[in-house]
Amino acid sequence: SKPEGLQIFRGPFSEEMIQAVRSLEREPDPGALNTRFSQISTSEMPPELDEMPRSIESNIRQRGEEMLSEMHTLFYGENTGIPFHCDNEECYGSEVFGWNVTTQRVLLMRRGQEDWIRVLLNPGNMYYLTGQARYEYEHGFCVPFDSMNVDKMLELDPYYPETDVEYCTETEFMGEMIPNLPSISATLRHRYPEPSRLTSEAHDIAT
Repeated sequence: SKPEGLQIFRGPFSEEMIQAVRSLEREPDPGALNTRFSQISTSEMPPELDEMPRSIESNIRQRGEEMLSEMHTLFYGENTGIPFHCDNEECYGSEVFGWNVTTQRVLLMRRGQEDWIRVLLNPGNMYYLTGQARYEYEHGFCVPFDSMNVDKMLELDPYYPETDVEYCTETEFMGEMIPNLPSISATLRHRYPEPSRLTSEAHDIAT
């Protein structure tokens, strides 16, 4: 069953917003991960995205919660994603919003070895994690359910190479195999001013 605190909804986004997110992609450095990262504060968003945090807050969030302060954008290559993880609770607030910008992908969630969930995200869908979904479940894309999580990878090597990550070429959802095509996703969340548990370098790799 769906964990408490998980919501899936259609984001209030236009083609102009999608192109604005695409404009944030940076060229990979030689030998860099196939998954590339772009991290900005919400105050630095392109003009086309200015209204996005306010739109999310007015339509979904409970009043009085922390303001969204950061957008973390991921550009996935074909057959790549992100290992299982929970957004670090010492770095981030109690609510996490993910936006599946382009191409269909399957959000994977797990709690232990037997409580596994698959959620199909179409282009433009958002997922919202709080409560149980935020703190008790790990989530990831394009990885086997029994794969190592980010915390364990960082414990073994703070700068784990991409070759340590076991990615899938496709992910099963209700009997259908969904190919893991190149895609873009964005995470919006509140980031505390001084993360205390991870160094900034390890944090940027981990999340």
